[in-house]
Amino acid sequence: MGRGAPRAGFALKVDPNSAEARDLFTRAQEFLGEKRVNQISSQESAILRWQVQQTRDEARATTAAQVGDAQMAAGRFSSAVESYERAVTILKCSPFHSSGSALFTQLSAKLEDAKKARTSAMAAKVDQDRKGL
Repeated sequence: MGRGAPRAGFALKVDPNSAEARDLFTRAQEFLGEKRVNQISSQESAILRWQVQQTRDEARATTAAQVGDAQMAAGRFSSAVESYERAVTILKCSPFHSSGSALFTQLSAKLEDAKKARTSAMAAKVDQDRKGL
């Protein structure tokens, strides 16, 4: 087990979701007397929770933006506006992002582009309807 902890530690760096590597690493640490299984500090626990929440917020916003991108490509501009608004709102409500963050700026720009495309499409429809009368 002398090499178990470094190998498991490396495996966790490669795949932090590997239950097998995490178990081996924890057992190796316990065996070496470095750390008991239940001795994760409250500070470490809080940091992990915040990291998970931050990643979750980013993923939710990115997913909403990807839906908006697909809607833009399909010419469904009103739906795209709604998706981008959802993405921006997720970030606005997240304690991990400021209105100056790169992701927030990018999503805000996509929202404005979608609004412009929607307005242009509506104007083109009105013009087409007028010509048809």
